[in-house]
Amino acid sequence: FNSPLYHYILAPVYFTFKGNPNIAVVFLIIANVSVILLLYKLSTVLFKNHWIGIISGYLWAVSFDQVHFARHLSNASLMCFFKTIYFLGLAIVFLNKKRYGLIISVVGLTLATHMNIYLIYLLFLYPVFFFIYRPKIQLGFIIKNFLLLCGLLSNFILAEIIFKFIGIK
Repeated sequence: FNSPLYHYILAPVYFTFKGNPNIAVVFLIIANVSVILLLYKLSTVLFKNHWIGIISGYLWAVSFDQVHFARHLSNASLMCFFKTIYFLGLAIVFLNKKRYGLIISVVGLTLATHMNIYLIYLLFLYPVFFFIYRPKIQLGFIIKNFLLLCGLLSNFILAEIIFKFIGIK
């Protein structure tokens, strides 16, 4: 089940190019190619080595699964893009000790969850990483990010309620 966000993202592409699905596929391919840059940044944050970032970007570029899924007009095309944003945010907040990483990871998590509901399990990594790394983040900031999470998931939750939780059954 795709949330409404998947269709909101593709609607301007379809509208601009008069419903041409080939252009929508090109849009999804470009989104997947841009993951190379996100992976480079994530790898340099994790390993503090730009060569590992280059290698990870290269491996993404030649991965059979990514080349295959990038062309699908389905939620699988954008999931990897948003999951990479989530993990980049986690690395920034827990390894680089920058508060804004929490905002990036919450946005990445909610957008990834919009692509497929099962990705909500990534939410459980927050308490694990908070226990391991013990960042100095105020409770108020955490509450604001939780409200951001709820706000960004609100149209997904509303669609589930309207359609009697068909995506979770």
